[in-house]
Amino acid sequence: MDFTNEFPCKCCAYLKLMSGEILNSSPICINHCQVDNLGNFTQAINSVNELDLENDLLIEFQNDNKIILELIISSPDSTNYFPILGNQNLYYSINMDVNSKINLN
Repeated sequence: MDFTNEFPCKCCAYLKLMSGEILNSSPICINHCQVDNLGNFTQAINSVNELDLENDLLIEFQNDNKIILELIISSPDSTNYFPILGNQNLYYSINMDVNSKINLN
């Protein structure tokens, strides 16, 4: 999964199947964007993450063809207010490489 965070907040993501099964045991955390002294957005932060799925979870994911992305957003500093503007976004993309082990006897 690739994330691009333009929010001045740290985001942590959990991925779930439609059955409620959590795909990642610990959250995927994406740091907040870079801000200036006034807390205004200056540069997005990119994060590339990889998940290894067990075979049964991979099959369920392929059958459902849907995933639930649960985000937990937290401020980098609880004493400051950081504006989130209408033109700031959190982008993500999911790419899947399916690797198989083949045993020849």
